[in-house]
This record gives sequence, structure tokens and C-alpha cells, in this order.
Amino acid sequence: MSRSKQNTKSTFHIWYRLWREELRPYWPKLLVIMVLVLGVAGTTSLYPLAIQWIFERFELKDINALHIAPIIIIFVTLLKSIFFFTQSRATNGFVIGALKRLQWRLFSTLMQREQLVFSHTSMSSYAAHFTTDLTYIRDALLKLMTGLLRDSFTVLALVGALFYIDWQLAIVAMCVLPFAVVPVQFIGKKLKKIAAAAQKEVSNMMSFVTDSLHGLKTIKAYNYEANITAQAQSKFDEIEALQLKSINRRAMLEPILEVLGGLAIAGVVGLVAWRLSSGQGALGTFTGFVTALLLAAQAVRGLGNLHIYVQEGAAALERIYTVIETQDSVKDTQNAETLMLNKAPSITLENVSFAYPNGAQALNTINLTIEASKSTALVGRSGSGKSTLFSLIMRLADCTSGQILIDNKPISSLTKHSLRNSIAYVGQ
Repeated sequence: MSRSKQNTKSTFHIWYRLWREELRPYWPKLLVIMVLVLGVAGTTSLYPLAIQWIFERFELKDINALHIAPIIIIFVTLLKSIFFFTQSRATNGFVIGALKRLQWRLFSTLMQREQLVFSHTSMSSYAAHFTTDLTYIRDALLKLMTGLLRDSFTVLALVGALFYIDWQLAIVAMCVLPFAVVPVQFIGKKLKKIAAAAQKEVSNMMSFVTDSLHGLKTIKAYNYEANITAQAQSKFDEIEALQLKSINRRAMLEPILEVLGGLAIAGVVGLVAWRLSSGQGALGTFTGFVTALLLAAQAVRGLGNLHIYVQEGAAALERIYTVIETQDSVKDTQNAETLMLNKAPSITLENVSFAYPNGAQALNTINLTIEASKSTALVGRSGSGKSTLFSLIMRLADCTSGQILIDNKPISSLTKHSLRNSIAYVGQ
């Protein structure tokens, strides 16, 4: 399978997963939104039909039409506005609710994650999922709800109106539509890659800025400001380049769709001109058809831009689901026991070693017995592993090798809840 096909498939599956896990349980709300969307699409298609009827009455010098025409236009406009406003409010509530549930899942996952994994990773990189990534997803989801549903139904309704007004003109206009598919897909796939890279760089930049501000005292103490500033400039330059690349790709799409729309209108005008010169056709038909075509072209442009948002949102969703899918290796065993302490419990560390996921070694072959009724102090320089050792005793992470025992029972055979419930922790 080609790389492009893999990207398209992954994009579909990412959005399908969001639908399956976050949206589908609330299908009654979505059904209401779809009814409202159909109302917007239906009232939009009434515009060209109303204009056709009005101009035909004008050609027949129907005086009554002069009085009825404004009322018809106001009625159609008011009806569409009501559907549009109601649908927008319903869609916004639906999307924001879905994002809240996704935030909750992400936060709940992070609360269960191994603490020592966090201690070796900047918190800002995770915070970016709640800000930058969710912003991309929100924009994409809103576009999907308003664009994919509303614009798609609007295009279908207007195409129906085009064929109803004049099927020959409609066929001429539709000939241009397939040529819009290729550039939309090509630009969308490119933007997904750019968006994924940009989101990663923004996350790295947030981590760098946060860590730099937290360590400002140390930076100043070592006169390191110039070096840190240069590193920041490099990161800002990378983000700027990716953002410009994304904006320029977006800018390519609108002119392409505009030209294709112009070609469709030019073909229709040419055919109408030929008809009128041969004594065929009517001004009302032409006016109503062009109105429907212009409205349809606007909806098609919306669908074209939608593909861009979908690809960018998929890149952000993929980052979030990667975090959610990461399994916590610290789990209770199937037959885990509840810790029942003796009157004089002891803690024993046998050949305990620990390394971070990236391979950095924190502890190496530690052997230690902490006896009951005695105070034991661990002394060492910063970063030597004192806090890591205590975290292993609480099973905030598991040893890479070796084992820790309490009353000669491996802590891996105990429930995490009972273990931590028996330990008092006082932070500095």
C-alpha cells in the first residue's frame, strides 16, 4: 500500500474512533442537528427557485409579483436564519461537550500514568495536548459538523435545484466538479504532515520555555542567558517556518477552487448566450440558475477547506490517542494481596536497578535493608536517585531489575492501594 493511501486510511480511522468513543453515545443530539442542517440546506435551495419565479413573473409583467417578491425573499431569509442560528448553537454545544469528555479521558489517563515517567518528561509537553491539540480538534470538529453536514446537504439541495431549473445547464456546470477533488486531497495530505510536525514543535517549545523560566536562577548564575536565548530563537524559527508552510499551502486551495467555479459559470454563461441568440431560454431561468450555481460554489469551497481542517485535526487526535493508549506497566497482579504490616516491618532492597524509558540509568544494583523502629537517611547529591528510590518503594514505578520486599513479601505481589495506604509521604 502506498504512503498516501496509508495516511488517508489512518485519518479516517482516527476520526471514526472519535465518533465511536465520544460522539455515538449522544446520537439523539446529533439527529436533532441533522434535522436542523437539512432545514438550512432546504431553505438555501429555495433562494434560486424564488428568484427564478420572481423574474419569470417580471418578464410576464405580473404586477402582483412586484408586491409579493419582497415578502418571499424576507420569508426565505428569515426561515434560513432561524435554522442556521439554532443549528449553530446545537452544534457548538455538541462539539464542546465532546471535547470535555476527551479532556477528561486524557486527564484520567495521565493520573494513572507512572510518576517516574513524568519526572523525566517536561509537564508542558503534556499540557500542550490540552491547549494546542484540542484547539485543532475543536476547529476540525466544528468544521465537520457545519461543513460536512451543512455544506454537503446544501450542495445536494442546490444541485437538485440546478437540475430542476435546467438540466442541460446543470450538466455543463457539473463537468468542472471532479477537477476540484485532486488538488483538495493533495493539499490536505501535505497539511496533515505539516500540522503533525508543527504541533510537535509547539509542544517542544512550550516545554523549553517553561523549563527555562523555572530554571532562570541557575541560568543567570552561570551567565547562560545568551545560549538559552539562541536556542529559543532556533525553536521559534522552526515553528515560524512550519506555520508559513501551512498557511501557504492553505492559500493555494482557494484560488484553485475559485478558478474552477469561474470556469463553471463561464460555461453556463456561454451556453445561455448561445440559447438567447437563437431565441431560446428565458431570463428568469438564467438568473435562478446562476444564483443556485454561485451558492453551490460557495458550499463547495467550504467543503474544500474542510479537508484541510480534518487533516490537521487528525494529526492532533493521533497525538492525544497515543497518550491515552500508552499502557501503565505498574499494575496489580491477578492474585495481589492486601498489605498487613507486622509490629516491626522491615523494607529490603535486593539488587534494585531502575532506568528510564529512554535508557537513562537512575539506580544501579542497590542493596539495602531498612529496619523497623529506626530512622534511615539517604544522603547524596541532587539527581543521585534518592527520590527515585522512594518512588520505587511506593510502586510509582517498577524496578527495571531486582526486587523490593516488605516483611519478606515482594511489593509487586501487593495491591498498590494497600501499599500506598501504609506509607506516609511528606514532600519538601
